[in-house]
Amino acid sequence: MNMALDPRLLNAPSLSRLRFARSPNGETFLAEQLLRFPYHITRVHRAVARAARADLCLQALGGGLVEGDNIRLDVGLGPGAQARLTTQSSNKIHSMRGGRAAQDVRLSVASGGWLEYLPRPLILFPDSHSRNRTSITLEPEAGAVVVDAFYPYDPAGSGRPPVQFSNTVEMRAPDGRLLVRDALAAGSEDFRRHRLPEGMSCQCGIFLLGRAGETTALKGYRHRSDQVDLACSRLPNNTGWCARGFASGAETLLQAVHALLARAGVSP
Repeated sequence: MNMALDPRLLNAPSLSRLRFARSPNGETFLAEQLLRFPYHITRVHRAVARAARADLCLQALGGGLVEGDNIRLDVGLGPGAQARLTTQSSNKIHSMRGGRAAQDVRLSVASGGWLEYLPRPLILFPDSHSRNRTSITLEPEAGAVVVDAFYPYDPAGSGRPPVQFSNTVEMRAPDGRLLVRDALAAGSEDFRRHRLPEGMSCQCGIFLLGRAGETTALKGYRHRSDQVDLACSRLPNNTGWCARGFASGAETLLQAVHALLARAGVSP
């Protein structure tokens, strides 16, 4: 039997929600979870026994984003909560036939909270078309570290770049005012012309925001090696810092995040 896909299913949003809260003993726990495809989680982990911070790995049941996907993730931290959210692996954005995929991530941190959102880089396949947006809202005395990274990938050597890739990271005040917007839009010709540093296919931004960005130690910061090349700049409206550049891959990028935090001397 020949069955056509119901067009109402295309671009229909799939919203997942995670809420973290601080318990009376100071430990952060997962207070609420609503997970829809493609997301899945296991239990909260802690770096050491009774650590205040909750570590959670966000897993994807599917093989990546495909044409028509509209994925939304809403993560909230209550007052004083501390959480680190990572992903199981890099998220693939697959080849498409004229449509696109979209994903929106919203992060909100209440007063005194601390969030490290460290997803692995997006992988952009040939002919992929996607819109990606991360929005962060911090209340006073809150802090966040947010990683944003991607790289094009052509496993068959087809020579076809992504058709279109748009990527936005923005920070807003609790009243909704826009404080920072970092936006990138690139088409196939941009990808063809762009030349990456040798051995560094991953383009990345590391954002230290709110309390995480209250430092002067990153002024003039440059981290350069054969696997990573990052430079820091201050963000407008006293919102923090951004380290932008290139890395050889996901693990190198994570090491660069740790080096950046050590240099900044910031912690929950």
